Amino acid sequence: MMRQALSRISKKYILEISFRISHHNSFCLYLKFVASYREPEKVIKCVCDNMERGREMSAENSEQYRDYMRHRTNLNSVLTLFSGFSFTAITILITRLQNPSTLEAQFMLFFLMFMLDFFLFLLGYNTAQLIYLCKYVPPLTTGTRVFNTLFYFGFILFEFAVVAMFLIWNLTFLALTAMVMNILFLIASYLLIWKPFQKRRK
Repeated sequence: MMRQALSRISKKYILEISFRISHHNSFCLYLKFVASYREPEKVIKCVCDNMERGREMSAENSEQYRDYMRHRTNLNSVLTLFSGFSFTAITILITRLQNPSTLEAQFMLFFLMFMLDFFLFLLGYNTAQLIYLCKYVPPLTTGTRVFNTLFYFGFILFEFAVVAMFLIWNLTFLALTAMVMNILFLIASYLLIWKPFQKRRK
């Protein structure tokens, strides 16, 4: 009965069903319902029509988000520029100042370190939020999981590289203070960026 019903409908619906079955396991429930229905060709046509309308709505929503995604991408460029400025300012000041151990110099270096952590946090948060605007997200593979972990680990290394610079110049108190601040930002990043991102990817 199922084969006879499928032979009476157009190839368009058959291809649509095959595509949906390969991408959504839950669609098998529709086939069970079709097999038990007296007129399966009507059910299949109705389901395919609903899929067509849903795909049109999804494409329309994706079109609406396109400008917003471009805006968020531009924000990433601005945050990257600010992060680079903060890191460059730290390296220039710590190497050009005759006595970077003075209270004023250490306060300025700490403020620049705070700016660096803050902009990197916003950059990571904005980058992770872009995945929520993607229409199709590929499945999470082992390679993708490793890349995401290394990418997050790279942010950590970048922040603690500045702490190592402070230690080289014997700015122990500034290095300890910056390390505590880095740890606080890392905790916030794990709770607000990494954990929701991993939940989304699953």
